[in-house]
Amino acid sequence: MMRKPSFFETKSILFWGAALFVAVLALVFCWRFRYAVFAGDMGVKYLQALTFQSGPLELDYPAKKFDPLGQAFPFEPPVVFQSPKGWISVWLNPMVLFLVPLFDRVFGWAGYLMPPFLGGLLSVYGLRFLGRELHLPSPNVAAPLVWLLTPLLFYSLILWEHTLAVGCGLMAVASLLHSIRKREASHRAGFWLGAAALFRAEAALFAGLICMAVWWSRKKHVTLKSMVVWGISTLSLPLLWGWLVSWMAQVPTTAQVTFPYQSPFSPWSGNDWGAHLTKILQTLVEPFQDSPLGTLEWASIIPIVALVGLFLRQQSQRFRMIGVSVLLLAGTVLTTQQLITEKVFFAGILTACPAMGVTPFLLRRPQTKALIWIWALGLCLLAVIAPNNGGLQRGCRYLLLPCVFGVFLVLSEWLRMNRAWKWAVGSILFLGLAIQIQGVQVLWKHKESKEVALERMVESKPDFVLTSVWYFPQEAGRIYSKVPILWARTDPQVHAILMQTESIQPKPDFFLAVLPAASANEGNFHLPNWDANRNGEFGGLPIFEFHRTGSTN
Repeated sequence: MMRKPSFFETKSILFWGAALFVAVLALVFCWRFRYAVFAGDMGVKYLQALTFQSGPLELDYPAKKFDPLGQAFPFEPPVVFQSPKGWISVWLNPMVLFLVPLFDRVFGWAGYLMPPFLGGLLSVYGLRFLGRELHLPSPNVAAPLVWLLTPLLFYSLILWEHTLAVGCGLMAVASLLHSIRKREASHRAGFWLGAAALFRAEAALFAGLICMAVWWSRKKHVTLKSMVVWGISTLSLPLLWGWLVSWMAQVPTTAQVTFPYQSPFSPWSGNDWGAHLTKILQTLVEPFQDSPLGTLEWASIIPIVALVGLFLRQQSQRFRMIGVSVLLLAGTVLTTQQLITEKVFFAGILTACPAMGVTPFLLRRPQTKALIWIWALGLCLLAVIAPNNGGLQRGCRYLLLPCVFGVFLVLSEWLRMNRAWKWAVGSILFLGLAIQIQGVQVLWKHKESKEVALERMVESKPDFVLTSVWYFPQEAGRIYSKVPILWARTDPQVHAILMQTESIQPKPDFFLAVLPAASANEGNFHLPNWDANRNGEFGGLPIFEFHRTGSTN
């Protein structure tokens, strides 16, 4: 009788070692950055989570006494929507309404990044599960390495729901394979896929394509009943969540409420189809939008053409070696450029994760042949329909699931390659590791400058903070309850707000203003009865300190 493997036996050391490393890294980020966020929507999500933790969904307005009519409310659509009781964030997924409030209440400052970290952990566990169901070699080794060699590490350290969506999507595929092999009901796979849809619609779309490939490749063992159960369970969770959110927000149940601001099809309304189709190659190869060596994005079409050629003809050892060699050369050039310039946002998927380009070169084994084909189809589909010019904005987040899945297949095959192939593909994997290390460093620098400014705002205790920059209130979401923030849409509104404060008792004597870079000259923003001094900057935006003329403060 076989002994049941121990939970902490040797083959799991790498899994728990990687988890411990990322957990410590997340705790360090939580400890160092109490206020700064990577992008504005993270601030709004955190604010919505804290608001819901105290009871209602509607966002509070601490600066209301300075603006009774709410004309300077610091948020507006599309990041919020109007309900009968007030403004509510459009991000009402389970991470915002359940996970963040829970971990914030239990762990305090250390709970901020727990949801994305757990999403990364779930993704790695799902890869292990998937590898075992596909009978891939050493899934306990390959899965943890994916965490360190792909942007999954980067997205485990910021308050986005992408890692949770990836984890649920991978668990959906693995659970479906398991249920078919065991001849069991596939309801668990459906629930996982439905959960993925609640976090990120594009992740659920890609995971759903893989599930369909699984159904097709194992059609001899599939019954109509199992497919019906899978379909019903997939739809039940999103429908139930949509009804719950609609009831809490007192708004009609619509797709926009159930999948807020996450549908991959949203950019098709009011946008040119051709604009998306022309971005497919750029999504794969463009290192960054303002590249000083823009011709590289055209030169790097070469490996993409090689990939297409290999798909259209029978693979041979010679063509595989040529393709991987070209990919290694292009990846080295692009990655070196990125490492030197230290860009914050990783645009091209091959630049952020060059190992993913090896996926089409893999040997087509029986258990993975259909999955590699559907991987290529899903990648091209998401590249076309993903928002923000094919998913270029703020990195490859819309393509994170195909990235993680593809590199896992590469690593599984790499472990059984011959020495020459191991060196070639290993070099590409090493480039990915270097990019992930740089990504964490750049993330730290990006948040550090903003953290200093936000700390000063909280410590200086101004009467309010006035800004004419639309995204500042979002990025300052974590100090929203500590410092009243007003957003003046126009220059006349700035003066109107200050006139309103004259009728308040006691009159405010000190406020901060966060202005566009063009206002760096104090003369461009002169206010009568107020003395201004430059007081640092927030992400390139000058901050001015205003004291009432004659004030002793």
